[in-house]
Amino acid sequence: PHMRVMTATPIPRSLCLTQFGELDISINTELPPGRQPVMTSRVSTTPQRKKAWEFLRAQIAAGRQAYIVCPRIDSEDEQNIRSSAEEVYRKLQKSELATASIGLVHGQMDREERAGIMKQFHQGTIQVLVSTTVVEVGVDVPNATLMVILQADRFGLSQLHQL
Repeated sequence: PHMRVMTATPIPRSLCLTQFGELDISINTELPPGRQPVMTSRVSTTPQRKKAWEFLRAQIAAGRQAYIVCPRIDSEDEQNIRSSAEEVYRKLQKSELATASIGLVHGQMDREERAGIMKQFHQGTIQVLVSTTVVEVGVDVPNATLMVILQADRFGLSQLHQL
């Protein structure tokens, strides 16, 4: 019998099947129609950060939406407070994105509340979604063309690829 197995991120089982299972391999070398190429930039200095926030504001003004992904929900110590989703959400409302509609979603929220915020983001009511990796799987908002990952060094390569 014929069987088609597809994966975007091969797990060890998939790799073994292709390597030792005598399977034919098909590789998609083109992006789907309308898909924009991914552009990745590393931002590490204060001037670069300012430029990144300016770019984000310009994208929002142009009608686009954005994700801001944080490695933590809250901070247990002073050192991690900069990267907690709740603190980033509060800070952005007061400074960099004060004029934008911002939502917060993370795994400790009630499922219905989280679904409501995700629905608003999908409908475009929320322009910027601050989140943890809860948005890693199964979220598709075509108008969200920008993702800022804060403290990316706290994520694994698989998580970054999935995001």
